Amino acid sequence: MKTMKLAALIAALTIADFGNHVCAQNEPSPAAPGQRPFDEPLHKKATDEAWAAFQAGRYTTAVTNADQCIARFGEAANRSQAVLESERTTFPMGKVSEADKKRIARYQILHDVATCFLIKGWAEEKLGHKEEASKAYTEAKKYTHARSSRPTGESFWSPAEKASEPLPK
Repeated sequence: MKTMKLAALIAALTIADFGNHVCAQNEPSPAAPGQRPFDEPLHKKATDEAWAAFQAGRYTTAVTNADQCIARFGEAANRSQAVLESERTTFPMGKVSEADKKRIARYQILHDVATCFLIKGWAEEKLGHKEEASKAYTEAKKYTHARSSRPTGESFWSPAEKASEPLPK
């Protein structure tokens, strides 16, 4: 019994001490487990890569990158959408204040998944895959609380609304 208590105490102290490393001079502080410093979130990276591929006319790559974000983060986006619906939260469009940017940023996974469904729809349409494009647009329309500011980052718009518009030229 004493051995188990001692083991539990050692484990607790080890866990508590994990984030309290002392760094030598000019040594960067350790990153969170599994993440290197300056890494951007995977959902953002996949969305940025999907945008870049779409804009460069690499539609198959755009679909692949969008699918990576959707597959990995779709469930989290669904939960965020449900929470925002239940709380009757609204996000503005167009140019927004810094405070609104921060509110919007709290749900970045939702925004990225919705944007990826839209990019996927556009890319599938460009590839002549009408049925796949339609499915992607239908999914994008479900994320009514999502906002995107890509590619310029200056003004927010709704991927759900864009999914109802004709393909951009």
